[in-house]
Amino acid sequence: MIACLDFRSLYPIMMLGGNLYSPANLKKGEEYWQGSGIYTSIYQNTHEGIKGKYSRKRGKIEQIIYELLQKRLQCKNNPSQYLAIKILINTLYGILGSPKFKSIHNIVSASDVTAMARRSILHARTILEEYGYEVIYSDTDSAYVKVPNNNIKRLIDITKFIVEEQKASMNISCDLHNFKLECIIKRMYFFRDNNGNFIKKHYIYVDENDAVIIKGINIKRGNCSLVAKKFFEEIIKNKIITNTYSPYTPEQLLKELKEFSKGREELLQRRFRVNSTDSYKILDGKEEATGIHYQISKKYGAGEHWLIINKRIGAGKGNKYATLNELKEKYGDYWINQICFEAYMKDLSEFIIWNERNQILKTDRKRIK
Repeated sequence: MIACLDFRSLYPIMMLGGNLYSPANLKKGEEYWQGSGIYTSIYQNTHEGIKGKYSRKRGKIEQIIYELLQKRLQCKNNPSQYLAIKILINTLYGILGSPKFKSIHNIVSASDVTAMARRSILHARTILEEYGYEVIYSDTDSAYVKVPNNNIKRLIDITKFIVEEQKASMNISCDLHNFKLECIIKRMYFFRDNNGNFIKKHYIYVDENDAVIIKGINIKRGNCSLVAKKFFEEIIKNKIITNTYSPYTPEQLLKELKEFSKGREELLQRRFRVNSTDSYKILDGKEEATGIHYQISKKYGAGEHWLIINKRIGAGKGNKYATLNELKEKYGDYWINQICFEAYMKDLSEFIIWNERNQILKTDRKRIK
């Protein structure tokens, strides 16, 4: 059994716990905090720590953050309000680190937010490992641990101990701080880059209710092709749920994706919204140097177009983008053989054996000759 443990609202809580929006007024001799406990200037000789000196009295902005966090907890059953408050809270961290907001910007405080967050997850990992838990993955605000003997109660007791130690180390202890059990995981899949290294925040897991949770994978992107999204939902996802998934070879993926596309040609289309050609900048008078949006606008005009990537006809200098009707009119029943499947396979590249991904282009070109 794998347990997902998650810090709730870690950055805002760090701003509260450190009182990081409120540097101490040293000219007036104000008492200040510059780290304590696990949030010291150096922790285990590995991580740089707190740089600023902060007031011991909660500041006005910190009070606003506290009230917003409480309000957000009350809005859990109202997704739109919950999201709106979350965005507002996250913005308060963003403007702290942005020089565009002169009266608020403090790069030292912004750095201390991330330093305290790193310290929190490092401390949690250290304690978990001391109690015999194997941490198989962690990121900014979460940790995934193997649970010996499926003893969840013991794990929850340890997370409470972690939270109490962290609260005691803060400038101003925050009662909203929590490191909780997010879910129980049946299986977890990690993904490698083209060099064989595991990619941070790229993983999929199946929880105890057989829900498939996706983090960072290409299919989550807004510009991912419809056919890749559908192929994942109907083919790969089912394999993950039934524990029959294994990475594809390029040849296997090409074969399955092409078969999956038959009778679903609308899924091969990508939507492009383009302006008139005069709104695009042409560098040094060379139209060939412009992007695909200019090329589409030049051929099809301004507006919304649904086009299919191919190697033969349409707009574009390398890959071509044509309408479904154009392809069918020119190639009849063989139009699908002109499709540039390599582009769609790249949307699913994480599911290809990592050291064979560079064969995607060669695999598709063999077919298209």
